[in-house]
Amino acid sequence: MNRRTSGFTLVELLIALLIVSLILSAVVSVYVGTTRSAASLQARNDLQPELQVTQNYMASKLRQASYIFYNGANVQMSVNGKTTAKPDGTQNWVVGDTTAPIVAFIIPPKTVATGACATATTTTASTYCYAFYAFYPMKRNAYLAAVSGAEKFDANPVDDSTAWVMMEYRAYYSAFASNPIYGLTGFGIASPNEIPKGGQGRLLMDYLAPTAAATPLFTQANTPANPTAQTAGSTTVTMNLAALQTVAGQPVRVPAGTTTTYSTLTVYPRNVGKTQLSN
Repeated sequence: MNRRTSGFTLVELLIALLIVSLILSAVVSVYVGTTRSAASLQARNDLQPELQVTQNYMASKLRQASYIFYNGANVQMSVNGKTTAKPDGTQNWVVGDTTAPIVAFIIPPKTVATGACATATTTTASTYCYAFYAFYPMKRNAYLAAVSGAEKFDANPVDDSTAWVMMEYRAYYSAFASNPIYGLTGFGIASPNEIPKGGQGRLLMDYLAPTAAATPLFTQANTPANPTAQTAGSTTVTMNLAALQTVAGQPVRVPAGTTTTYSTLTVYPRNVGKTQLSN
């Protein structure tokens, strides 16, 4: 008499377990892929407006410039300030150096009034005084080590040693001059190398992508040392900016593309050679 046994054989159980594991693997793969895609999309949505706002702000300031520091010019904004230091820790920036890129320029006052700059307050300096500006990158970890309090953001161990931030240094000449500075050397100060020192750099943009030597962060055209030789329409500054952040183990770049893809914008300073901002 044959006995009919119930239940599954070992082979059947193994096959069932294999099928279940394959299904679970597919579900996990889809979940991980969806999570990564969502995280990348969110990062891209965060980086895109920050890049655009930064580039537009920098362009708006450069368009107002009356003097662009020429290629080869030395720019020192501090003696030992941490937020104004080059990547190697020194303070002597050189315009045109692709390993430590910087663009520096002078914006003229809105109103020319004899003696007004020497007595200007912090609220009137932008009206009556010449202003020195510089844009330059810093390593993200160097910035975090240099600042504290509200200026400090969360560390990101994945990107801190490779990502950069864009910095701005701004200082009005009135705070460093004992005499009125109008009417000197054409564009209003005794010497462009007399940079008002002692201020602090401030953060403009986080997660700035490093640039390659073939595509410098800043390039300039027709920027001779003599202020009168710089002319509106031919003196230009070109910016090559991109944002880069690692999200879920994957690089997210804006604008999307290769490591040589940048948002490029050429600026034509309209006040070159002028002593007052144009309307």
